[in-house]
Amino acid sequence: MLKAIEDEALLIHRTYAGEDYEAQSGLLLSLWRGSGNKGKRQLFQVQHGYVSPLSEGFLGTGQSIARMSAELFSSTMSVEEAALMSALILAEAKTYAYGVGKESQILILSDGGSWNIFPNSLYRHNTISEIEEDYAKLKRALRSILLLHADLGAKSQSLKNSLDTFSGIVLANSKKRAEALEKRIEAEIEAEFEQLDHSDEEPDNPSG
Repeated sequence: MLKAIEDEALLIHRTYAGEDYEAQSGLLLSLWRGSGNKGKRQLFQVQHGYVSPLSEGFLGTGQSIARMSAELFSSTMSVEEAALMSALILAEAKTYAYGVGKESQILILSDGGSWNIFPNSLYRHNTISEIEEDYAKLKRALRSILLLHADLGAKSQSLKNSLDTFSGIVLANSKKRAEALEKRIEAEIEAEFEQLDHSDEEPDNPSG
């Protein structure tokens, strides 16, 4: 499999070698290595027509941000929770790292070789752009709590008031997202009924 990937990567490189993007960018591949790698996935980089193994999954100017944010990961997280945390790390990198693109896609790879785009259900999670927007609001709302928490002279009531305000912002935003989801579901149901109504209509049969 790796040899086939190497051949394809070399073909892509030769085809697009004159383009700036191919010259400056790399692709990441997660491949199943079988018993030779103790049955675990190995991350590879495809760049300039070559395939090489990587010891880490962070590339480019976003490395420092990704490494700092990696401490938020926990071994007890589910795959979906890890994907959601990845969206937050991407939000940090796209905000503060130079040259990081503004669009993201997260793929969840299973040990069986299958994959799903995250989020694969808009009934459970927001879109990537909505997650990033909510994360930015969350950080701004958290600012006053961080300042008070670091001030040993701050009164406990001030900290409590700040926490209450933070909770109100989070709950209000969550309610707004839930209402938007409900409207989206209602619109989809109405569209399905309209489609059924049109399919039940008999076509006109003009007589000769």
